[in-house]
Amino acid sequence: MIGARLSERYRIETLIGQGGMGQVYRARDEQTGEAVAVKVLSPRPGLQDPQRRFRREFRALSALGHPNVVAVRDHGDAGGQPFFVMEYVGGGDLRSLMQARGRGLGHQEILPLALQLCQALSYIHAQGVVHRDLKPENVLVAVAGGTRNKPLLKLTDFGLALLAGPDVRLTQAGEMMGTVLYMAPEQARGQVVDLRADLYALGII
Repeated sequence: MIGARLSERYRIETLIGQGGMGQVYRARDEQTGEAVAVKVLSPRPGLQDPQRRFRREFRALSALGHPNVVAVRDHGDAGGQPFFVMEYVGGGDLRSLMQARGRGLGHQEILPLALQLCQALSYIHAQGVVHRDLKPENVLVAVAGGTRNKPLLKLTDFGLALLAGPDVRLTQAGEMMGTVLYMAPEQARGQVVDLRADLYALGII
């Protein structure tokens, strides 16, 4: 994949992340010269209906527009593998920021970060979206738009999101989806969850 050119426009440069739904690469938009992030579907074995989940993630993100949510710019297909293009956020994730501090974050640092996450969740919940996999690794730190003492956070990875509408449920009854450390009890039991599951994860963070 490294060096590949998608849609005759996006030149893949390096792998920057991967999860249950696929890989995320840094790429170069050859039309604008800008760095972008490209997520390519490559699901883990046994994942139910991965193509539909991937389309749902794209639909969820493309309908959102908030400074604390990663923006989607384009989508396409590469040899039968769907992909979509997002803004590139090059400052690592919230986990890396927390670890870089060593001693942990003081309340003067925590409060503005927590406020940004609250604003992001308030926005997506108002749009009928429940993230379901909120954790520090899914919160990116922007290299632009913030300051050293108040970084700009952007929520990403909506692969497990619940959306309002007929496509709302893609999990089997009793199927546990998410990251155990940040799961609300009802989510760990495989029950249908609502926005309170995201608030529980926010409290754990």
